[in-house]
Amino acid sequence: MNATELRIGNLISYFNNDVLKVSAVFENGIHDEHYNGYDYNDIHPILLTDEWLSKCGFAKEDENNFILHQNNIYFRVHRNLITGEFMCKLVANYSFLIKSVHKLQNLYFSITNRELTVA
Repeated sequence: MNATELRIGNLISYFNNDVLKVSAVFENGIHDEHYNGYDYNDIHPILLTDEWLSKCGFAKEDENNFILHQNNIYFRVHRNLITGEFMCKLVANYSFLIKSVHKLQNLYFSITNRELTVA
């Protein structure tokens, strides 16, 4: 991971699978919400799963489709039936591949200008 893909508030994983919330981003690493420092070599994305979508407030429409409805915004994510990866379709015939929780957080913020709440 590197600084260009992280924002304050992103959730990431430390090498032993602890979940960290980014509170500061630096050239060589991040600080978590407790001001502990971590090198980029020791942190990793959290892979997006059904469970993480649920924690982010998404409701399951069916086996492969999830929706988040907040503040008059509908945000849909679907699972690619061939690869099993999650996609966000924003425009007809154009989808974004979303492999990790922090990428979902960033995409949601980019589109809505609001933070994605994670329980």
